[in-house]
Amino acid sequence: AFAAWKLTGYRELPPLHIACAGLGPQATKDQWTKLADESGIPFRPGAREPIQNGLLNLHELFSQAPTLGSLINPAELPADLIAADFETIKPYLTSILSIEKADEETRQRAIAAAGMVKAADLLADEYTLVITNVPYLGRPKQNSLMRDFCKTRHGKAKADLATCFVERALSLASAQCTVAVVTPQSWLFQDGYK
Repeated sequence: AFAAWKLTGYRELPPLHIACAGLGPQATKDQWTKLADESGIPFRPGAREPIQNGLLNLHELFSQAPTLGSLINPAELPADLIAADFETIKPYLTSILSIEKADEETRQRAIAAAGMVKAADLLADEYTLVITNVPYLGRPKQNSLMRDFCKTRHGKAKADLATCFVERALSLASAQCTVAVVTPQSWLFQDGYK
């Protein structure tokens, strides 16, 4: 992007789709759920509790972000009668930034929430090109949170963090796409990956 920018005469760049997927919420669960009330968006009848439960699910999911990073998939948040999905709660988190009368602490929580919303947007989307150099970490060296997450969400790939990221890259890819990853070669021939 920077080389093209330089060659074309330093035109204004479009907004870059970059977010840090390794930051957790800097608020308690109570403070987090109050963001929906402070957003200024009225709740439809019977929607308050599912939205607050959806916010709690998002809080719990991103509380693991410092360890799990881009393995997190907000699209996996369940939508049911008692919890709203990510797409339903997203407007409540983003609208709070426009409230001028919010106190500084609320605005800081909202800014952090907006960053997580951006990360969640990117992590829940599909792409035509996914390129990455995956992290390598064998199962014995993973902490218990990582081991449990990989076993639950990436059962066939759990032996190494690298293969979990290969699966995650494939899940980010849309149909007719390209995925290019730098990985250790062991998963290509070891029996455990058949």
